[in-house]
Amino acid sequence: MAVESDDRRSRRRIIAGAAVAILLVVAFAWAFGGQLGPATSGTPLALRTDPLHIGGSGCAGVALMPPLQVVVEGGALLVVALPGGEDQRLVWPFGFQARLIDGGGVLFDNHGAVVAREGDAPDIGGARWDDGTFHVCDANGRSVLG
Repeated sequence: MAVESDDRRSRRRIIAGAAVAILLVVAFAWAFGGQLGPATSGTPLALRTDPLHIGGSGCAGVALMPPLQVVVEGGALLVVALPGGEDQRLVWPFGFQARLIDGGGVLFDNHGAVVAREGDAPDIGGARWDDGTFHVCDANGRSVLG
């Protein structure tokens, strides 16, 4: 009988430990801009994002020259140059999401705040990398890195 009781206690400890570990992972991901952010309505759209949270608060890059426009094309949210519609190959910070809501594309930051909507002409700051992508650190005059 004593062995059964010890086994039961061990199982409870393992289950409690696993529950605590899961809660810590969820809390960590949410606090540091993980994909568990609040933007959950609508249909997900493809969006280029950094693979990890880099952080920072400033933007020492350059601005993309307007006119730009946010569009939805082929299931992805893009920022294109006008005229012509050339994809500017923007890479948004880790945790950003794009969703199709009520027929229009919406870009959310890692906290669920709306950054831009389809049809908007955003002012974008960041840096062009050697691979031709433009990594965004500023949108419409505010840092998007935090």
